[in-house]
Amino acid sequence: SYRSELGPYGIDPASVLEQARARFANHAPAIRRTLAAATPEECLVQRLWTVPRLGSYVSGRRVLIGDAAHAMMPTLGRGACESLVDAVT
Repeated sequence: SYRSELGPYGIDPASVLEQARARFANHAPAIRRTLAAATPEECLVQRLWTVPRLGSYVSGRRVLIGDAAHAMMPTLGRGACESLVDAVT
């Protein structure tokens, strides 16, 4: 996944794949091979929304931690991990 100006609706998988190949043309060989082998029919294209950065995560006796404080891709599975790191910090 990466930031793109395509969408939010009717995103053409072939266009996304073409954009990804151009964007990652100078990256690791494994990335280039994977993108070269991919076909539009095999690609899942969806829009992921992110939240704006807050000025502060603390308000009085309240604090945002974990998923609430760290906008990240839902596929990372880092919500609980970030909550623990936030609590220790």
